Amino acid sequence: MFSKNIYPYLIAEVGNSHEGNFKLCKKSIIEAKRGGANCVKFQLFNHKTIVNPKLRTIKHANSKFKFQFERFKSIELNLRKVKILSKIAKKNKIDFSVSVFDPDLVSSVSKHISFFKVASGDLNYIDLLKEIKKTKKKVILSTGMANVEEIQNAIKILGRKNCKILHCISKYPTNNNELNLNSIPFLKKKLKMNIGFSDHSVGIEASITAAILGANIIEKHFYPTGSNKNSADKVLSINKDEFFKMKKSIKDSLDMLGENSKKLFNCEKYYQKNLRRSVYFNRNLKRGSVIKKKDLIFLRPFNNNGIKITEIKKIVGKKVKKDYKKFSLVQKI
Repeated sequence: MFSKNIYPYLIAEVGNSHEGNFKLCKKSIIEAKRGGANCVKFQLFNHKTIVNPKLRTIKHANSKFKFQFERFKSIELNLRKVKILSKIAKKNKIDFSVSVFDPDLVSSVSKHISFFKVASGDLNYIDLLKEIKKTKKKVILSTGMANVEEIQNAIKILGRKNCKILHCISKYPTNNNELNLNSIPFLKKKLKMNIGFSDHSVGIEASITAAILGANIIEKHFYPTGSNKNSADKVLSINKDEFFKMKKSIKDSLDMLGENSKKLFNCEKYYQKNLRRSVYFNRNLKRGSVIKKKDLIFLRPFNNNGIKITEIKKIVGKKVKKDYKKFSLVQKI
């Protein structure tokens, strides 16, 4: 993730799509790998410390829970399960990470993950950031709802060397006209850092566009086969087939961009010969004849041994030193 690569590092954000079903957690890892993800990521929290127990569930009218903490409790992954998932990820050769929401969980999970993720809502949770800093582990920071000063303060705590930044809009799902993907080049210039993108939109188009704009990390919500169609993030999540399509589309798009220059590219060299013109004689000329403009014709193929079309003024009016037949290449006289 932190090495230089022309293609973005792709994170399959399972989040809570498993709905507390541990079999779906394990399936998520297998399918994320098959979908081409570089990393699979879950969420690690304590339902007692993430939300006020009196906060009612209001977002999902069909929720069976009266209070939010009840839903968090139903989908909570404990450290033992996270350790198992980490081993499964290692066996399947895919990076493993968690968004951690509790400072007390940081040190215990540190050795089981490739890097930490800090959610947008916790960008200013200083105690959490300081605990992550102590581990000296790499960390990705989402920046939804944050201004530049808040982002810079978080980077200062975490340490620039270990921190990667994702542009993010904290709306679920995010409409296309709300994505503000121009924040990616803006933050790259402002922070003098590479910038990634955490995608909360429907579909894969935003992630592809973000990659074209230079995002070096793409995080996209992911759901495994068999997950609840009414799960909280399903509308903005994609499955393994869509993830694979997204990866291919990103690669194809970046391949189209090429290098930052304009020149004769290697793939054009054959066509240069066949499509450009060189200067040829338009009639037979005897030795000593004076070359006139009407004696010249510009034809394909291009021959590098001839004079350039732009240089004909240098030969018009001069005498030829030998006989030339019609359609002979005009070389240096």
